[in-house]
Amino acid sequence: MVGAVVGILSGGRKTASSCGALCLHEQKPNQVKKLKIIALTILILGITIILSLIFIIWRNPLSGFLRSQNFAAQQIATNKAEITDEQLKNEIGQMIITGFRGTEILENSDVYKMITDVKPGGVVLFDYDVPSNSFPKNIVNYEQTKKLISDIQKYSATPLFVAVDAEGGNVNRLKQKYGFLPIVSEQKMGQDKTLQTTYKESTDLAVELRGLGFNMNLAPVVDVNINPKNPIIGALGRSFSSDAKEVSKQAKIFIDNLQEDDIVAVAKHFPGQGSATEDSHDGQVDITNTYKDEELLPYQNLNNDGFLKAVMVAHIINKNIDKNYPATLSDVFLQNILRKQVGFKGVIISDDMQMAAISKNYNFDEAIIKAINAGIDMVTVLNNSPKGYDKDLALKTRDIIFDAVKSGKIKEQRITESYNRILNLKKEFGIVYSAENIKERATRIKSKNFELIGETNALTFGEALEIAKEVEKSAVIRPAFLLSIFQEELKLEKFDMCYLTNFNTGEGVRVADGKKLGRVMKVDRDIQNFLEIAKELGKDPSKTLITCPMSFGYGGAMGPADFIPSTWMRYKDKIEKITGKPADPWNIHDAFLAAGLYLSESGANSKTRKGEWNSAMIYFSGSTSSPYTWYADGAIMISDNIQQNIETIELAEK
Repeated sequence: MVGAVVGILSGGRKTASSCGALCLHEQKPNQVKKLKIIALTILILGITIILSLIFIIWRNPLSGFLRSQNFAAQQIATNKAEITDEQLKNEIGQMIITGFRGTEILENSDVYKMITDVKPGGVVLFDYDVPSNSFPKNIVNYEQTKKLISDIQKYSATPLFVAVDAEGGNVNRLKQKYGFLPIVSEQKMGQDKTLQTTYKESTDLAVELRGLGFNMNLAPVVDVNINPKNPIIGALGRSFSSDAKEVSKQAKIFIDNLQEDDIVAVAKHFPGQGSATEDSHDGQVDITNTYKDEELLPYQNLNNDGFLKAVMVAHIINKNIDKNYPATLSDVFLQNILRKQVGFKGVIISDDMQMAAISKNYNFDEAIIKAINAGIDMVTVLNNSPKGYDKDLALKTRDIIFDAVKSGKIKEQRITESYNRILNLKKEFGIVYSAENIKERATRIKSKNFELIGETNALTFGEALEIAKEVEKSAVIRPAFLLSIFQEELKLEKFDMCYLTNFNTGEGVRVADGKKLGRVMKVDRDIQNFLEIAKELGKDPSKTLITCPMSFGYGGAMGPADFIPSTWMRYKDKIEKITGKPADPWNIHDAFLAAGLYLSESGANSKTRKGEWNSAMIYFSGSTSSPYTWYADGAIMISDNIQQNIETIELAEK
């Protein structure tokens, strides 16, 4: 093309026969001028195109590569920004669960400094101090423990997991002799195949734990009782059953009740140590020849059904799975089995890293680093070892991990992975609040069923709370305490309702099984009043539900407030004056009002713990000096739990 254009502009050396119509010597002057302009334009256009192509071919690959590298560098700088040493230490702190000495926390104390400097992710409270062989370590009684936990959280930059071993039976740091609820062993729970014992015990335990301020329970044990003589499981009654499926069923009830009250349940001891013949507190435990595949089943079942949020790993060795390391230090156990095979996405917690199974075989630094690299999210260093107490143990653990990250022995990504899991779990259970989840949590609390005696699905918690607030206008009483009485009564009477069949003797029949019972109603005190109440309200007295008798005293109490007829008659006129209609003990609003008036007059109007405790005693037994203190203790615990729910709702509404 270029050669042709040049030939034309030079006049050409072609003959007429060869140049044809374009030969210059055959064109007119104006035509020649036009042709020159056209030729020049074509020449410029052609040169421009060729140079552009050469430039693109030469430049574009290099510039495209440089631009892509620059963009990638910007993305890396944005998405993988270097965190500061202080941020790294804070993230590592969340990976530590520790223990301490003290039944109270004072500013500038060693415990205060540990909490504010290390910022641990959690603490575990004990009643017994192993290093000194003495009581108490942390737990003395209900009120002291509640204040201790409150102070711990007050000084914590990020709210802590405050945990306890409360399995029931032999392993329960909250003992009855300190004023806590008696909780039977898992073995005892598991013997009841109807699941009712596990349901009741775990419900009571959850209420107590939340009332105290605990938000994590290092339970349930989901070890299958392969070896009943196992010194650390079977011999102590810590397993639900020797049947893995039964363990799964019982554990689901236990975990569900805890987690309904925002207590993180930690299933233990992965991968199962029910077949062990030795105690890992004393040394290395090898289950290579005793372990059964079915021991993994509870973890698989619980995870499949969405119950598994946190798992504690045992320091046991199974050489068929990992020839070199115990489960706590083994990525085969933690990554291949727990994460991939079971599919667990929650928080993995080590058993105490000071146990002899670890301390006799690994130095402390090595064990901590191996555990984290294997996949442990939270290392427990409980400071309750026979080797002694170290006030700086949590700090030393934090520094070991920090130095390992800085030296490349632990990848920073491992810290971030665990930190995110821990924080997400705390958000899920309302330990750490966020703008996104507070309203959701409040909505969930308000929508929970608030069961009453004889009224299984009558109210939600939100509806019950509104009624309690209305009662507060007529009777000076805290709504949380009023609601707690209804829950305490439900615990006693839920499965024990009767009909009165003999108005002369007070005998009746139990609805659940048709069994004939005496003492269903006290003849000279209540039957005439009961008949009058039933007549006025148009009820058949022989087909109206009342409570059965307990092992002592009489039954015959009516409606959700559980008033015996003679007591109801004392408040009948007051209720009718307030409501302007006939008083009905089976009407929910009237029952709430009656209970509120009675409790207020009995001391609850002071809105103090002592006043409320006294009023609960009177409500149940008519006296503050009766032996039934468990009723008042239970009501106070429930009211603490309910008050937390109310505060969550109020926080969401601000």
